[in-house]
Amino acid sequence: MPDEPEALGLLALLLLIDARRPARTAPDGSLVRLEDQDRARWNGAQIQAGQAIVRRLLARNQPGPFQAALALTANAQERRFLAGRRAQLSGDGPELSPR
Repeated sequence: MPDEPEALGLLALLLLIDARRPARTAPDGSLVRLEDQDRARWNGAQIQAGQAIVRRLLARNQPGPFQAALALTANAQERRFLAGRRAQLSGDGPELSPR
């Protein structure tokens, strides 16, 4: 089962979702909307691991429900993470680290 596409899709989806956990709440415990999250608090190592699984699954071309959800999450998260990275490199944003 560890090599099943849907199990891998679920793993990648969980990695990508959990990568944002540190930025989801403010110090007072209130929720922080995705667009307002501090991307420097996202776990870059988890994002990279999830993205690696995405690439592996895309090469297999055996889509399933978890992989469809994963594709949507991965695409949106990568765009936001890269936007933060560009801002950081240009000096307009916070520093991002792969924790």
